[in-house]
Amino acid sequence: MTEVTKEALNEAKKKRRCAKSSVTRAGNGLDYLLKNERPIPEVEESLANLEDLYKKLVENHDEYIQLVDGDEEFATEEEWIEDCQQRFMQIRIRTKDYLKVKSQGQFENEINPETGLVPNQTETTVSDNGQQEHDGIPGSDQGPSHQGEGPSHQGQPPTHEGQPPTHEGQPPSHQGQPPTHQGQPPTHQGQPLSHQGQPPSHQGQTPSHQGQPPTHQGQPPSHQGQPPSHQGHTPSHQGQPPTHQGQEHNSPSSSEGAQSISNVQPVCGFKMEKPKMPRFSGDVREYSIFRDDFKHAIESRYSKRDAMTYLRACLQGKPLELIKGIGTDYDGAWQYLDSIYGDPRYVSDQVTQDLSKFRPLKEGEDSRFCDLVHLVKRSFNTMKGVGKPHDMDNNHMLSLIEQKMCVEDRKIWARELERNEKPASLQGLIAWMETEMKSRMRATAPLRNPSQGSRYVNQLSGGKPPKCWICDNSTHWVDQCEKFKSMSPEDRLKAVRENHACFSCLKKAGRDHRASNCSRRKQCTQKISGVQCKYYHHILLHPSNPAASVGVASVENNTEAMLPVITVKISGKNNRHKQGNILLDSGAQISLICTSTAKNLDLKGKDVSITIRKVGGEEEILATKVYQVPITSLESGAKFTVKAVGIPHISDDISNINIGEMAKGIGIPEVKIYRECGPIDMLIGIDHAYMHTGDSKKVGNVVARHSPLGWIIFGAIPGLQQT
Repeated sequence: MTEVTKEALNEAKKKRRCAKSSVTRAGNGLDYLLKNERPIPEVEESLANLEDLYKKLVENHDEYIQLVDGDEEFATEEEWIEDCQQRFMQIRIRTKDYLKVKSQGQFENEINPETGLVPNQTETTVSDNGQQEHDGIPGSDQGPSHQGEGPSHQGQPPTHEGQPPTHEGQPPSHQGQPPTHQGQPPTHQGQPLSHQGQPPSHQGQTPSHQGQPPTHQGQPPSHQGQPPSHQGHTPSHQGQPPTHQGQEHNSPSSSEGAQSISNVQPVCGFKMEKPKMPRFSGDVREYSIFRDDFKHAIESRYSKRDAMTYLRACLQGKPLELIKGIGTDYDGAWQYLDSIYGDPRYVSDQVTQDLSKFRPLKEGEDSRFCDLVHLVKRSFNTMKGVGKPHDMDNNHMLSLIEQKMCVEDRKIWARELERNEKPASLQGLIAWMETEMKSRMRATAPLRNPSQGSRYVNQLSGGKPPKCWICDNSTHWVDQCEKFKSMSPEDRLKAVRENHACFSCLKKAGRDHRASNCSRRKQCTQKISGVQCKYYHHILLHPSNPAASVGVASVENNTEAMLPVITVKISGKNNRHKQGNILLDSGAQISLICTSTAKNLDLKGKDVSITIRKVGGEEEILATKVYQVPITSLESGAKFTVKAVGIPHISDDISNINIGEMAKGIGIPEVKIYRECGPIDMLIGIDHAYMHTGDSKKVGNVVARHSPLGWIIFGAIPGLQQT
């Protein structure tokens, strides 16, 4: 990373940190307003400020994340912004709920049900120090004017901490009219204050004041030792104003015209866990459900820019890697994901593969029968979800499902079809499988299979299981059994599986003993193509290596015979070429190339293990490589590619032979015969049979053949002269 990049990264991180601090402070302030139940405009202003600050935080985070290179650091930063987003959403949702409830209660409070008008009110609130505020003046000691208008409580409870509010010892002027309290008496959540020893009225009755005006001279109202329950709620007189100066209001009209100051119901004390956002990690079978859930939860509430942030937070693994370079293009991200994971053909292939991999059932495997039913139903629902139900509802899939059932289940299914006289269908098969599953679950329930009670045993017969489960005796272990060793590796593996034996020690497996926790568990020591076997199993269970047999027809001392050898041009990588001798051997099953020749030509091959069987029955296992070797005829210029296996040595060097007399006797110009002395670089076997064809001429025991590579001469020559 350059110095400029580091400086830009640090600068972006500082900006993001400052933005995070602003969001935290704004969130704490908004939380304080909610706890103190501040008015709606004040809360809305604070919420708007918080949203602006969070938007700025997201922008700073995007600028910072563009400078991050490492995947681990990127994932860490995404977790950080996701945590910030969750905290922001929590307080935002809580504020929205508060505003909704608050606005509903205020609307009902402001409308006079008798006149349908909103009266002019004198706002009275409670300050932070517990004093009432009249007309926005905190701690005012001036009594309110009752000129037909009572004090407005605005949903705030009065102070009852042992001292009633005083108004300079002067009772309010009622002018012969009782105070109206704005048509809304203070409420105590169903428990009105009891004045002058009178019990609270719960049935819409007007509390009596014994003909006395309300106490405003320092005498608190009598509560008879029963303080009102505040608990942060507004006190209430059940919709009835108190009677002052011996005058009473008409209770029915007052109860009908008065409304509660707030319809806010007490919040339930139980906290429900919030649903988590859907996640997607690359399973094509889950993509359709993830896409629908995500769009339903996000697109209707957030902008595309915010939705892109949520989308990155919900993706994991490869899908997240795929959209890293898209940036903020929300529609482009979905289009890219749809092209990779949304193709119904991919889902159909995956569903078919799941059913194909399911191991066929055996007799008595009721639990796996239930697994098969669940797999079939899940696969069918998945295909319906992507709009391709017919990819499951067809004869091919029906036959595949039937093949996974055991013979007895197929018989029962066939009898079901005969009894109903209906053709086989996937819907019918699923319905039958569900019925069978329920029957087997009920039949195998613990309640219907009670455990056997205690039994007294007078004599216990039996003993330890035999050491060798092949011979059924204890004279030797399984890995020492000659009968087991004489089997092929495939038969040994089959026997171990059928007898439920451990793959590591070959002993009988059980609930507490299996290959994963066996004390003799170790990696197989056999080698495949020179590499140690990666599986953990007993050496007797190692599969046999498929080896190709090679018959090399070569003679070490060619005193009276001449092999079919021709000189050609052998090509390699990086424009490397050489003239080399090729031996055409129809007795070899595969073609060979000398390892030194392949190395000099810089040929690249694949690893392979072969068994070379030479003349006389001698065998040799060799770990080598197989090459694709280009060769060119020196006579015609024809080019061929030969697949050859590399071995260290093919045959002895070819001696220099005077072929002039032989060519003249056969009738071939000597210049057309390309045969040089030296080592054999390649051997072409019968796997390239066309190389062994061509017109032939014979003179005595000498044969000349015009092969695709050119003229070759071979045969037994008496008195062969070698120079």
